[in-house]
Amino acid sequence: MATKSNFPDRLQVRLASSVELIRASLEPYMAWIEEMMGVPLDQTLTLEVDGEPGNAVAERLLQGLPLSAGTKTRNRSWNGLIEAWTIPRGGSPRIAVSLQRERRSKTAPATVWNLEWQEIPIVLKLRGLPRRVVSVNLPMVFPPSELPILESSHHWLIVHRQDAAALLLMMQQVQNKPERSLGTVSGAIRLEGRYDWDTLVLDPTVSRLVRRDFELFFEREEWFRKHNLPYRRGYLFYGSPGNGKTAVVRIMAAHPHIRPYALDLSDGDNQSSQLVALFERASRNTPALVILEDLDRAFPTEGKRTRERSVSFQTLLNCLDGVATKDGVITVATANTPECLDPAIIRRPGVSTE
Repeated sequence: MATKSNFPDRLQVRLASSVELIRASLEPYMAWIEEMMGVPLDQTLTLEVDGEPGNAVAERLLQGLPLSAGTKTRNRSWNGLIEAWTIPRGGSPRIAVSLQRERRSKTAPATVWNLEWQEIPIVLKLRGLPRRVVSVNLPMVFPPSELPILESSHHWLIVHRQDAAALLLMMQQVQNKPERSLGTVSGAIRLEGRYDWDTLVLDPTVSRLVRRDFELFFEREEWFRKHNLPYRRGYLFYGSPGNGKTAVVRIMAAHPHIRPYALDLSDGDNQSSQLVALFERASRNTPALVILEDLDRAFPTEGKRTRERSVSFQTLLNCLDGVATKDGVITVATANTPECLDPAIIRRPGVSTE
């Protein structure tokens, strides 16, 4: 909420907390929500979650629309849990839709749709829960001190307190489905391909070296602990375009124990908050792989810098091995011209250059 001050050339901005924002967004629907749930709001819990059951409802409203394989896979889990749903009287659901091309085996690519349920709350009857649950997708605004306002959406589930633990166990089953996806700042991208190093067209010696070092990381946590070393690993793959950097990263991201996340540091401005958020997500899902593309374009040396950095240098170093950095995170970066990189990045402890 913004209010003018006594000074005509100044603007005072009051930033609402997430609790205030949720309450303000739900205020028009509060009586209806309490009626549907059968309890007042102060007898519920509000849970921030990664999954979005509203997308499964959007699919039901748009039956017959060709959807992306990733969308159908994610919705399939929720469709097995949702027995019934309802929205507020007089409300018109808002669904964000986007087209994309999807590659198909032995046939031409298909044009498919991605669906994203927006603000209107949905009351759900989930299989196995005695009481209803409210799903809501709210826009959130984050204003870090030196960055412009960044807007994103967060998913919330409002549940009776006695049902909260059972609901989270359901969420665990949904998120443990085998679909592979690459986490980004704007959502998830479906991953294709297998964890098969034999598919790489690389010097066999290089391939064996990288693979052995990468796989040993999962087996040597006790060794790291014994020697009082942080259980983290970093890789820098460099060379001219087309030399196999991206192919190696794809194989690493396909490891069955890994949750992969990616950020292109050369794309866009003011990405410090996005980088921090990505590492935070990775630290909650270890072992995780954080992929940083075009590191040399984002962090050149002072003499070769051609544009303002979109991520502060200190932010990057804190994410790589700051006090708050969690164990179990592997960071892999790519660069075309490593001689342009700031030496402080290359000389980080635990960084291997290939």
